[in-house]
Amino acid sequence: AMCQSGQMTPKVVKEFKEAIDWLDAKGVSGITGDCGFMMYFQELARRHTRKPVFMSALAQLPAVTCAYSRNELIAIFTANGTTLTPMRNLIKDECGVDPEERRFVIVGCEDVPGFEA
Repeated sequence: AMCQSGQMTPKVVKEFKEAIDWLDAKGVSGITGDCGFMMYFQELARRHTRKPVFMSALAQLPAVTCAYSRNELIAIFTANGTTLTPMRNLIKDECGVDPEERRFVIVGCEDVPGFEA
């Protein structure tokens, strides 16, 4: 619920930053998240480290987009198609890709057992 809303509590923000500090101290090469909705936290993570940050698989959209012709369709599978819609501007700002372009097909998996966010 927190990832889909894009809102962290102050306590979670503090722990999120501590986790990034811990990863930095361990010498990681990059920092990733495990939920597409963590795109909401991409900027916060990036501001808190100098390591490359990919909080969401959506950060890969620019690379995926250039791998296919303009006429080919690209599926974006998400835990919830409805809650992805408010992220449109964020995805455009962070990735330079508009998920509402014709070439993208949003597939909401909210009714697929085991695909809960």
